[in-house]
Amino acid sequence: MEKKIALLSQLAEEDQEYIRELRRSFHRHPELSFQEFETTRTLAEELRKCPGMEVTTWEGKTGVLGVLHGEKAGKVVALRADIDALPLEEKSGLPFLSEQSGAAHCCGHDLHMSVLIGVARILSHHPELYNGTVKFIFQPGEEKLGGSETMIERGVLKNPDAQAIFAMHTWPAVDAGSVGFRAGAFMASSDDIDLKIIGKSGHAAHPDQCADPIVAAAAVISGLQTIVSREIKPTDSTVLTISMIQGGKARNVIAPDVT
Repeated sequence: MEKKIALLSQLAEEDQEYIRELRRSFHRHPELSFQEFETTRTLAEELRKCPGMEVTTWEGKTGVLGVLHGEKAGKVVALRADIDALPLEEKSGLPFLSEQSGAAHCCGHDLHMSVLIGVARILSHHPELYNGTVKFIFQPGEEKLGGSETMIERGVLKNPDAQAIFAMHTWPAVDAGSVGFRAGAFMASSDDIDLKIIGKSGHAAHPDQCADPIVAAAAVISGLQTIVSREIKPTDSTVLTISMIQGGKARNVIAPDVT
């Protein structure tokens, strides 16, 4: 086992420059959720360069599946990477800055994809390093939700059935070259809420004749923050974020509602 680990480390080091350039290319050309058509094309091309790789894409859809078999029969393991970018304007000043207005890989998916391609390249050239089957799942739409469900419905975990699935996420707090893990849940799920507070509009000079939904919204936002500090065990990791508030169109008019 130690010899295999040493060989894997050596092979990864030898392929590092190629993977770094691939990651920077992904970073320069980000695509939003379920719009990752060029990303999908590039991923499929990279997988097809891998000896023995079975590649599946879906016409008019994004996402890629690669399947690789080791020298001997064994268990089926799936490895998954997300491929979509965030709807942000990048201002990092990096030489490989996003070239797509309104889209940027600020959540590390460019790295996730590149690492998984690197794994595919190594294993495809060295089937003696493992037994069984490895599935490489490149999932669209992680940021917008629904991407994993879409891939599952396409049958990526079937024929042959995956007995385990692994994914990773970049984490700046963990030292380079290290892996962070814990028992139980690690990353949070995302549950969206939308609240609409309906007030009574009127002139801003006469708030006594109105019901100001902006003031009410401020109280609601402050109150929601006590859920984490007063309702959740200190040992449990929980985040509650109100990330957007919309209300009002004029400075001298009390808004009719706030969302």
